[in-house]
Amino acid sequence: MAIGKLVAVISQMFGGPVKAAAATTGQVLTKQADGSWAGAAGGGSTITGDPDVTIDGADGAGGTAAGDVTITSGDGQNGTGDPAGTISILGGMGDQAGAGGNGGPIAITGGDGGGSADPGHIYITAGNGGSDGVGGNVDLSGGAAGGGNRSGGTANLYGGAGSGSAAGGECNIVAGQGGATGVGGFVSIVAGDGGGTSGRGGDIQIQGGNATTSGRGGSVDVQAGNAASGAGGYVALTATNGDGTNSNGGEISFQAGTPTGSGTPGTVRLVTSRLALAKGSDVASANTLALGTDGNFFKITGTTTINGITTLGWQAGSVIHLMFTGALTVTHNSGAPGTGAVALLLNGAANMVTAANNTLTLVYDGTNWVELARKV
Repeated sequence: MAIGKLVAVISQMFGGPVKAAAATTGQVLTKQADGSWAGAAGGGSTITGDPDVTIDGADGAGGTAAGDVTITSGDGQNGTGDPAGTISILGGMGDQAGAGGNGGPIAITGGDGGGSADPGHIYITAGNGGSDGVGGNVDLSGGAAGGGNRSGGTANLYGGAGSGSAAGGECNIVAGQGGATGVGGFVSIVAGDGGGTSGRGGDIQIQGGNATTSGRGGSVDVQAGNAASGAGGYVALTATNGDGTNSNGGEISFQAGTPTGSGTPGTVRLVTSRLALAKGSDVASANTLALGTDGNFFKITGTTTINGITTLGWQAGSVIHLMFTGALTVTHNSGAPGTGAVALLLNGAANMVTAANNTLTLVYDGTNWVELARKV
């Protein structure tokens, strides 16, 4: 099987034919007339070295471009549906005896530019699908831990550091454009599942860069794709549900940056948009009123007096809106709000007697539910 066209001066490095290790017997890769290196037909060949293997393209000279290095796996057999060969680049295994040695790293580095010329780029591109096939995938994965309560490896994408007053390089994740009438591809960022019976799911953090000295912190911009003629794409931020018994659901936090000195705090903004809050399910009135986790606006049914409202799932600053379907009493500053609940501080320091379609808006200040407004 051909190892691919190595448009390079390999003979200068290995001093002639290159020894290769196959699954059972060694093979010799021989330079062909077209410049390629080939082993025996059908053989699985691997270029090996002791201790190192380096494959270099020829240097450019004068106005001549530097040589390329191309590694191409074999084509699949026409008419049989056989897949094309795979290209695997593997770092060496560390010594498994004693304390164990580190595995060998893999470095893929574009060449440096000369003078004011651009450096070499690195492209990792999956293959195009056939006449009716899907395109190939590109996966970047951190390695799995090898026991002993070790963390899995990290997969990082970094833009390059800028020099002087220039900006740092960008790191873009962009989904593919839709076909003639197809929707654009979607970008999915998914944290790992918790393991075993009690591991919690991984977190997702999208954070603008920190400022230095007098600069401002970086912004976070999450934008769905534009539509050609239909609706634009949407951005969905969804925390996962708790699993099992009495497990908390995941949280979603929006937090602008904190200023230093006389700077102003960052802002969380909705630009030319509306904040579409949810209506929760109707709640039956009770001495200790427990609201659902499905909204901020609730219809309160029944006629039972309300002495307190529970605070589970709410934080200081949370605002709720209650609409009553009939007559009941809402108690001001009750001394018995109930387990897990706090009292209501109402305007005028007096109880509220409701009628159908009356509303009451309250804010939780960390100690009590305090009335903001009412409609009677």
